[in-house]
Amino acid sequence: MSSFRWSLILGGGDGCRCAGAGEEQAAHHKQAKSDGENHLVSFILRSRSCTGSSATRASRRGWRILDRRYSLNYHHTAYRVELPMRAHCRDLYSHLVDTMVWADQLVWKRLARNETVYPQAEYIVYDARDGEPGTIEPHVDNNSAVSMIVLLSDPSEFSGGTNYFDGDGACPGSRPLDLQRGDAVLFRGEKLMHWISSVTGGVRVILQIELCRV
Repeated sequence: MSSFRWSLILGGGDGCRCAGAGEEQAAHHKQAKSDGENHLVSFILRSRSCTGSSATRASRRGWRILDRRYSLNYHHTAYRVELPMRAHCRDLYSHLVDTMVWADQLVWKRLARNETVYPQAEYIVYDARDGEPGTIEPHVDNNSAVSMIVLLSDPSEFSGGTNYFDGDGACPGSRPLDLQRGDAVLFRGEKLMHWISSVTGGVRVILQIELCRV
């Protein structure tokens, strides 16, 4: 990946502070608030190589996840893709994981407490074209020290599908976050309750990566 651009936005009760990283640094103020423990970190991830195309190719070599139905109410299709991503788009995979580690070092400093973490990547499709909305209920990501969600679809391709996160003292209630294609959000997956509004039309596709303790 020769030319990524992103910006990191941290917000809290004392206002916002911005920091950038990458070959093309650019601060881009987006909505992101913090409660000290459960920061939301928003950044822009765009490349001359198409993140969505790489992830789609990896999904064809991944395997479908079927064990969620016993513990989570949802309507989507998910594929595990970390192995095909490492094999077929290693630069992209490494860049995403490195960004997660970088954000943790800057914000949470949690990964250093673990001798080993295991990246788990999922290609998730919310397809509402059959008339059934794409959904996932409020949940946390078990054992995920850091979670990342990257929107691969253009927002014009679906209706609904806004990301929501639990509020904090500075921002009571739920916090919505609308992503554009190529935008990503990072957060403490095992701590911060999150969900999406129903996808009521079209197809919404995301790449989700979790740095898991086990």
